[in-house]
Amino acid sequence: MKTPKSILKEIQRREAERLRRESLPQFEFTNFCFNAQTDFFRGSGSRFRAAVCSRRAGKTVGIVADALDTILNEKNVTCLYVTLTKGSARGIIWQDLVRIIDEYDLDIKLNNVRLEALCESTGSRFEIAGAKDNTEIEKFRGKKLRKVYLDEAQSFRSYIKYFVDDILIPCLRDLKGSLYITGTPGPVKAGYFYDVSQSKEWNNHKWTAFDNPH
Repeated sequence: MKTPKSILKEIQRREAERLRRESLPQFEFTNFCFNAQTDFFRGSGSRFRAAVCSRRAGKTVGIVADALDTILNEKNVTCLYVTLTKGSARGIIWQDLVRIIDEYDLDIKLNNVRLEALCESTGSRFEIAGAKDNTEIEKFRGKKLRKVYLDEAQSFRSYIKYFVDDILIPCLRDLKGSLYITGTPGPVKAGYFYDVSQSKEWNNHKWTAFDNPH
């Protein structure tokens, strides 16, 4: 049985926690991101978008911000980040994901083994994965996805076209989801990512580190 003293301590603890959380900066996508990021992820146009960026342009941080904002505000949806391997995915995006969640004390639980972020209040999640070959891409078939971020697209081999057209786009149909393909310029003007970045069927964007105020 709780004593009046223990009840008072619990009330004080909860009040201190409430005040602490209120003093933290509030995470809002439009305030967090700079113009080029906002135009790419939230501008009007096609659900299918491609961005060619230099290193340090902020595309990965933009992906994290967009995914977190989505799972915090939409119920029971899944966002997926994919690059060539799960190891490279961890190296590219995990540190920024942890940093932003900690900085804003977001209501999100991280699974360091599965590379997954879960918002318990909405039931939505952000999954991080690799897709290094024809066999590995089959594990994504049949998923129901709200957003897909295919990063470092210039590094994928020819199977990327099949991955996008036959696996990822069908995963987005139920929720009319969005596909974001991002990468840096390749050594030659050829390949699927180059074709997409020149296609009028895609909403194309380009920016560099000089556009990144950070």
